[in-house]
Amino acid sequence: MNLYPSAVHRAGLSVEILIPQKHFPLTKTFFLALFFLFSSLNTSAEEYVFLNPHEHVMRIAMDLTGGRPSEEDFAIAESNLDSVINRYMQTPEFSEQMMWLANDIFLVRTDFVEYFRDSYEYDRREVRYQVAKAVGEEPLRLFDYIVRNDRPITELVTADYTVANATLAMFWNIDYPGEYGSDQWLRGRYLDGRQHAGVLSQTSFFYRYNNTITNKNRHRANNVTRMFLGDDHLLRNVGSELRIADPEQDLLDLTRSNPACLACHSSLDGIGAHFNGFAIGPSRHSEYARENFANYSQQGVERSQYVLGRDPSYYGYPSNGLKDLGQYIAKDSRFARTMASHFYRFLVHRDLDYTDRDLLTQLVNQLQTTNFSPKQLIKSIVLSDEYRSAGVMGGSKGKSDPVESKTVPVRQDPAVSVWLDLEKSLEESKSKTPRIEEFIELAEFHAQMAGQALQQESITKGLPESKAQPFKVLTPEQLHFLGKSLVGEEWAGYEGGQSEPEVFPHLEYNTGVKVAAGGYDGSLILKRRWTVTPTFMLVLERWAEVLAEDIYRKELRNSVPWGERVVFKVITGKEDPIEAEPSIKRQIANWFLRFYGETVDPFGPEVQEIYDLLLTYSGRNQDQEKTDSQHVNTDVRVAWQHVLEVMLCDPRIATY
Repeated sequence: MNLYPSAVHRAGLSVEILIPQKHFPLTKTFFLALFFLFSSLNTSAEEYVFLNPHEHVMRIAMDLTGGRPSEEDFAIAESNLDSVINRYMQTPEFSEQMMWLANDIFLVRTDFVEYFRDSYEYDRREVRYQVAKAVGEEPLRLFDYIVRNDRPITELVTADYTVANATLAMFWNIDYPGEYGSDQWLRGRYLDGRQHAGVLSQTSFFYRYNNTITNKNRHRANNVTRMFLGDDHLLRNVGSELRIADPEQDLLDLTRSNPACLACHSSLDGIGAHFNGFAIGPSRHSEYARENFANYSQQGVERSQYVLGRDPSYYGYPSNGLKDLGQYIAKDSRFARTMASHFYRFLVHRDLDYTDRDLLTQLVNQLQTTNFSPKQLIKSIVLSDEYRSAGVMGGSKGKSDPVESKTVPVRQDPAVSVWLDLEKSLEESKSKTPRIEEFIELAEFHAQMAGQALQQESITKGLPESKAQPFKVLTPEQLHFLGKSLVGEEWAGYEGGQSEPEVFPHLEYNTGVKVAAGGYDGSLILKRRWTVTPTFMLVLERWAEVLAEDIYRKELRNSVPWGERVVFKVITGKEDPIEAEPSIKRQIANWFLRFYGETVDPFGPEVQEIYDLLLTYSGRNQDQEKTDSQHVNTDVRVAWQHVLEVMLCDPRIATY
């Protein structure tokens, strides 16, 4: 079946969806969650319906570490959730999540540095990849350093240092205190005498946001105000009748006199003047080109009056350089509001808008009263009512019982009736799981009803009152980390015409795959998508297929010592399914806890369903009327591979 050909082909994914129509354990809770989403969009008076404590810890672990909580985490969280959160924020996995938060802001991560290839060992693949990772991560590493050490988030624009590893230090001429060739990221300083002001003085940032002779650093200036102040000059409301410039006048003069031009250039050019010390480009491949681009020239700043007709300034206030610019931004009230919005969007999966004025004010106060502590801000968000909610119901906020979150009454309307009819038809079918056609029907229904609800609310009341989400969807990067933490594997290598090295996994760097899974490419698509789409399900299926194949190759096809096993901890995966039934069921129950965070009876119906699936795939289910020949293999190891595919692409993996 050809699904959305252009998007799927661009993502490099298979378009033939082969899902067995029997014994595919898609959870009913997934459908009920979607059903609750549709019905809650029209709620009038709101009362949050909270996740139970177990689900809340699961959500926190996924957002802060990208993985599942341990049994110990669940136990400790019952009496001391604060200590669990603090421990999560000390892990290496937390640093990875913070760097992706930073990349949502800066959009700098890359797998390829196009220029300066003659200035280093470009022909050596490992060196080429090290340079690409280092240049693409400098702003992200600074962000992580600040958050991990709980330094004021204002240091993003005021820090009197940068962070670098040995590769970046060589490439941009940075004083690096570590050993030669070290990949450890440490504090350092540029050696060209530039003023340090956090990201504002990082050459890697200006490599990503380039400059031309005619642009005069306005592109860079606008990205600075957009990222740190929420002020995108391209979105300013300028009347069309004022956009016509006088052809008799010089364009530079118009930026200082024409009212339409002044609407942006009065602030944009003064900020851009700070960056005249950075070279035009990047361009060319020689060592001279790299050294020229990496060098900051104070004379360039002094020529601002000649280039722009303006000296460095900040919204009309005079400035003496990058350090002053950083101080201005840090003290601007918009900086705190914008940074709070960035953190909130990453953790709650939605943008703040004008209806969130009170919430945003609370977040800003939180920052200001804690000396701009990023960890305190994160903690306040993950403990907030909206974060730990699974929806809303009628009544006043704050009175709902978390235990009752799965049985909340909702208003019956035509949309709900359609959904119930659809769900009933699925339950009555012999198949345990809908076909891919039914997935598409669900996705289309989701889009239609959500859109209709938003349109209806905008007509009657403005925007919908309810913004609480019944579940959250994994980002591509979270899916990548989850694979590593659950089964010790990652999706890398050849895929659909693209061959990426293992240092650039598909769910982190392959933009075709990432966009299909709700991510961004950093150039045309700049924001994430927080919805379940057919292409997301395709990516999830392919991810599960690749990981199951890797598990087969490493743990099932070879003899692996018990201490080195990641997936098969109770059995070897080579036992006869009928003779070893008790042990196999205990292994499956272990996977339910590990994959989904659910404790199930090894001899209960959930495990029995997976066990029957194993019998079917291994050709040992004699009661089955008809067997799908494509999935039957008398080798039980291959049968286990198919079982793992099914379990790993269950929606409980992708939602939390």
